Amino acid sequence: MNTRRVSDWQAGLAAYAAAAAKLAAASAIGFTLFLGLAVIGAGSQFDTVFYRGVVLIAAACLLLFLAMIAVNRRWQLFSPDLVVAAIATTFSLSIGFLIVFPVTVDRSITVYLLSHMDRHAESSFTTGELQAEFQRTYLTDWEQIARRMEEQTTTGNIIEVAPGRFRITPQGQAMAGTFRRIAAAFDTDPRFVGDGPAQGVARKTQQ
Repeated sequence: MNTRRVSDWQAGLAAYAAAAAKLAAASAIGFTLFLGLAVIGAGSQFDTVFYRGVVLIAAACLLLFLAMIAVNRRWQLFSPDLVVAAIATTFSLSIGFLIVFPVTVDRSITVYLLSHMDRHAESSFTTGELQAEFQRTYLTDWEQIARRMEEQTTTGNIIEVAPGRFRITPQGQAMAGTFRRIAAAFDTDPRFVGDGPAQGVARKTQQ
């Protein structure tokens, strides 16, 4: 009896291991499809990195689904549950990578400052010099505020009410409210979401 139980346990463990291996392999293929689409420049008609990435993720998930269905027609390797799990894992890995890396590189002030200092590694800078450089190049020469306004107009978060004048929409207000709730939940700087002085600043003032 004990031998049979051990045998059943080993068989069950082997089945779980096989399923995990299939899931890992399929998810890796899906993530690689996403990276491959990005590298070859697919979706280049979308100017915003995040939205382009979302489109590529959707395409990668669709390609993975079709590939797994094609494989199943011949070898029956993947159960329906495993197909769904692989697509969900591919989406999760890809969206996490997209937000942490490409979107950060495209939009982060820190990335810009480090890159500027790297281009002038032989020099040292004061905070004031970096601030002036940021305002002159990033904001003025590269028109990054105008770029953001164009993006938010496209997504419907703001609307142009007169030439060069914009107003936030109810959708944009809902988005701003979501940002405030996220900031409160994760204790980020509330100044960035228009919600009063930073806690860190307040604590330093009290000290």
